[in-house]
Amino acid sequence: QQGRNHDAGLIKYKKDKFMLDVALAFNQDYSNPTGFVNAGTAYNTTGFFSYKTMQYAYLKQSWANLTGSLLLMNNGFQEFDTTSNPDGVSNLQTLGTHLNYKKGSFGAALNAFFQTGKRQGEVDVKGAHLLGLDLTYKASPKVGLGAGIEIISGNDGSAGETGAFFPLYGTNHKFNGFMDYFYVGNHANSIGLVDIHISANFKLSETSNLLVKALNFSGEQDLPSGEKSLGTEIDLVFKKKFKGYTLVAGYSQMFASDGMYELKGITEDAAASGQNWGWIMLVIKPKFINGTN
Repeated sequence: QQGRNHDAGLIKYKKDKFMLDVALAFNQDYSNPTGFVNAGTAYNTTGFFSYKTMQYAYLKQSWANLTGSLLLMNNGFQEFDTTSNPDGVSNLQTLGTHLNYKKGSFGAALNAFFQTGKRQGEVDVKGAHLLGLDLTYKASPKVGLGAGIEIISGNDGSAGETGAFFPLYGTNHKFNGFMDYFYVGNHANSIGLVDIHISANFKLSETSNLLVKALNFSGEQDLPSGEKSLGTEIDLVFKKKFKGYTLVAGYSQMFASDGMYELKGITEDAAASGQNWGWIMLVIKPKFINGTN
């Protein structure tokens, strides 16, 4: 339930089953009472999520059984010289498509995104990509099955360049397992990721269901030792609806491989004996106005 907010100028267009969003954003840490000036507008908040400028166009079209979208985005990151003075902007371009097909009991979703340009620190980005395919099948009124793969390119470049794809504005717990070992910034500019997963959703009653998901992780590139395997994660989520509220509980367990310890820079003996996470959530959606007009 966590998203990303942006201060941007946004133009929206929609007609029938087509929509187009165009947005522009500019950030600075300097305010001049006389108005905008083209000097002294350095943006000192650094990091992949903190851009000085952003522009994007998002197009989406729906058909009977297919929905397709296209994203074209540019992020500009403030650069500084060795004396901490502003020294231009590095621009990173992200472009790609998301396709979603559904017919009867079968569903398929495809993601294909690419990055080029320069990251913060004037690092050249070459061949960075994210490719994903997810399939779903409603086996019965009470059982839904899923399987998929996601490939995020890793760093195979020399000094001053990278082939690692960076998911800029991810949502915690939504991708690559609920434990966030690899998502939302903590796996940036690394060996990439190959995420192969299967899932089953069981309808236990009219008011409850159980999700079981297994994810196998490996690097898209080799670790220094030559190892690629990182581990397997199991995610369980139970949901129960009551009158006026919903109770959701989850548990996740990571079974780490030797490569995980190497990636995180810790020995198996020094790591915690169990890599797990449990949570419980109460969802209340109050209705402040009841009745009909």
